Amino acid sequence: MSVCCFDIGGTFIKYGVSTIEGKLLEHGKFATPKENCKINIPTKLSGYVNKAKLKYEIEVVGISTVGQVDALNGVITFANPNIVGYTGCEIVHLIESATGIKTYVENDANCAALGEMWVGAGKMFNNIVCFTLGTGVGGAVIINRKLHTGSHGCAGEMGNIRVAPPRGTPLGGSLDNCASTRALIESYEKWTGEEITGEKLLALVKKGDNNAVKMYDKFLKYLVTGIINAVDVIDPDVVIVGGGISAQGDFLFNPVNQMFKERTLASYRTIDIVKAELENDAGLLGACYIAINKEYMHI
Repeated sequence: MSVCCFDIGGTFIKYGVSTIEGKLLEHGKFATPKENCKINIPTKLSGYVNKAKLKYEIEVVGISTVGQVDALNGVITFANPNIVGYTGCEIVHLIESATGIKTYVENDANCAALGEMWVGAGKMFNNIVCFTLGTGVGGAVIINRKLHTGSHGCAGEMGNIRVAPPRGTPLGGSLDNCASTRALIESYEKWTGEEITGEKLLALVKKGDNNAVKMYDKFLKYLVTGIINAVDVIDPDVVIVGGGISAQGDFLFNPVNQMFKERTLASYRTIDIVKAELENDAGLLGACYIAINKEYMHI
């Protein structure tokens, strides 16, 4: 048995075929359609599934996707306008109709967390908190090796954690606005008046540039505050952090772990904050997992 899996992003759609043990037999990517995505995305995916059927024994399809997802009904309930016309897409129905193969869909942050739990950094743990650091801050919560979605399907929205002093609002700033890589870059640019890329900024930090170091330290403090807040609520075995900046390895994780252990409750000092292992394949493998484990979430 093989699983056809997809990871739909705003720029690219990753595709692949996986074994039920989580080994990718093939994978690649193609451009995300730029218009009428409600139809064009399912059409592109169905075309690949029907091709894969000629080579593999495909029995099920799993999809990881950006946007808010009604996983039970297989519908994209909301998507960013840059994926034109994707909101309302009945993606499961359309692919099943075009391929004849049972299909499942889930939000991309949830899939990445499930992939890490299954064959990545969380495979030895039962209770996991995941953060994904990118343009925004994403996340997910795993309890007793099942995805916890909450009463409204929004559990694990780590970017909404409030961490900053008030900035024109009684609620203050959110983790998304303080500890995303976008926030790090914007803080530096506002402080210095200079435009910069994330790579160049981190290079300046490593060289000891005063302004870059100051902004990076601020970024780390906000991130650790968000992690502590999540840990206080969930009490996990481990915290997994992914996203592009996680590639910095010890340069990121050593100070984060040190700050966390200095500031958290004594009971939580055994919790480690670790790097996600699956990198670009996390969404694909999470999509495979939801397709072969129908009871992957708490409802």
